[in-house]
Amino acid sequence: MAAVDPRHALRQAIALEHVLHQEREKHDRLAARWQHRAELALRRGHEELAHEALARKAAEDRLAGEYRAQYLAQANAINQAKRRLKQASPIPPQRERAGVREPGAGLSERVDQLAREDRLERDLAALKAQLAGPTAAREPAAGAHSES
Repeated sequence: MAAVDPRHALRQAIALEHVLHQEREKHDRLAARWQHRAELALRRGHEELAHEALARKAAEDRLAGEYRAQYLAQANAINQAKRRLKQASPIPPQRERAGVREPGAGLSERVDQLAREDRLERDLAALKAQLAGPTAAREPAAGAHSES
């Protein structure tokens, strides 16, 4: 099994956070749209249509709430991962890429650093697996949900 670069895993986690934020905003917009449609139906005397629009609004509000909770959990996990990565990598990324090592960095310090990075990789992989499951299960099938 190939080792996962902690910075790459962190970038992927941030990308997932962005997707969750976009999904939450989309469902908030859809809920507002269904609220507007319900009000319009009531003004025109179509109570049954208004009731259906409110039911759809409630469904969109529920989805938005689920995405909001996932987004907040992801944001918290990213902040923790950033702190761990900062603690685990005393060498600044620019100097590390250039191959410059801190003076006095001994073998035991390097082993400790590798152990911290390994733990961070496992934590990020577990987080990605945990968050990928619920997100994939909530995506509607193509053409199964239409907006009108």
